[in-house]
Amino acid sequence: MLRALEDAGVEYIMVGAMAMGIHGVVRATQGVDMLVRAEKGNIERIRKALLTIYPEDQSVEEIRDDDLLGDYAVVRYCPPSGEYYFDFISRLGEVVTFESVESEVKDVEGVRVRVATPSALYQLKKDTVRPIDWQDATALRNQFQLKEDNWMPVRRFRSMTEWNDAAIPSPKSNGFERFIRHNALLRRLSNFSCPRGVYRYRNLEEAQHAREFRTVMQDESGGAGR
Repeated sequence: MLRALEDAGVEYIMVGAMAMGIHGVVRATQGVDMLVRAEKGNIERIRKALLTIYPEDQSVEEIRDDDLLGDYAVVRYCPPSGEYYFDFISRLGEVVTFESVESEVKDVEGVRVRVATPSALYQLKKDTVRPIDWQDATALRNQFQLKEDNWMPVRRFRSMTEWNDAAIPSPKSNGFERFIRHNALLRRLSNFSCPRGVYRYRNLEEAQHAREFRTVMQDESGGAGR
């Protein structure tokens, strides 16, 4: 999927637990959160990338420009494989957008992945109401020796060429490999399967609530849940 996004030229910044895993901070997740540039051409490139992987999935066409550019800040895509779901996010609250989050390019098994910096992830997580985000913020602060006053400086690029030529550090291999194993174990234990299709949420909090509600439903139905 990441290779398809790169090949299609999708402008995104990975945030959330998957981004933490690329930085070597291990916490299992079933979703991939991507802050995307809110621009019609970019959303078209997202559809193109998804159809490269799932050419028979007609639900990809339900990812509409008017949603991410309008009332719905989060569009969730659950592919036929059901192992991970992808949250494409156009904004977080009133001020956080693709353009405002500090990011860097990482090389993950030969694929260029644009990921929020540890400082940016810390700032995105430290003031939310979810306990898991507080735990994530603490882990990031401790591992990268971040300070409370660290904020996300805005990096500006004159062109896509300049953006693509940004330094490409490799993730901490041992941490990312542990993260992948951790997620594989989670999938085996939880019997998780995202119902395929496209779902729309007005904000990230609404999307997170839907995620947590599904976990509760798994628990009540006898699944391993979280």
